[in-house]
Amino acid sequence: MLKQIQKGSTASISARLLLESEPQTITSATVEIRNPSGSVLVPATSTGISGLGTSEVTYIRSWDSSTFPKDVGYKAVWLFTVSGVQYSKETFFNVVPRLLVSDLTDEDIFKEYPHIEDEAPTTGLKAWRIACWEEIVAGISSTFQNEEALGRIFNPDIFHRSHLYGTLHKFYFQNAHFTSTMNEDWDKSASFGELYKESLGIAMQQLAIDYDDSGLMDNENQEPKAVATVEWGR
Repeated sequence: MLKQIQKGSTASISARLLLESEPQTITSATVEIRNPSGSVLVPATSTGISGLGTSEVTYIRSWDSSTFPKDVGYKAVWLFTVSGVQYSKETFFNVVPRLLVSDLTDEDIFKEYPHIEDEAPTTGLKAWRIACWEEIVAGISSTFQNEEALGRIFNPDIFHRSHLYGTLHKFYFQNAHFTSTMNEDWDKSASFGELYKESLGIAMQQLAIDYDDSGLMDNENQEPKAVATVEWGR
């Protein structure tokens, strides 16, 4: 699944350099941006690149709609220098009308399940929230087999409860995995896992996707779509 950038926004893309599975220290870098047809939109530049001295660099810019209209398969051509030797790498991304994001917070979870606040680590549940949302987005992409669909969903909030249940499923699963097999966290993980799958199935049938790119919530966009079989919540 490619990185999604909202058209007209200021956002970043990143690239990492590993040689024989070992991270390399990048001393200089440039990036060139091409449209899906291969035409150069941004000539090779070092402006806006940060992260030199590490193995991963980031390029940030404004993705104005006139230069970067919504489309699938933009290409970034990176040129890295490591110890005087140059290496190239290509990464890809999409420019979409809207981003598929979740507004779930730890506070939302603790408000519904206050006792979990005492069980959570001091750093909170962020790691599990991120892992769960990535799984949900990947599942949607797999179901529709259409990169454009991810950027045309009007109502990502319908996944709020799925995201909550999935986060707790993953949290308790990890807790149970590193403790006794008789730990009650196994039961909690299984229970939240079932709620996760059930709520995902309901949410997928309520998706509103702007397939015709009209920007309108018409009847066609609100019809339930056929959902492919996906292994959720593993």
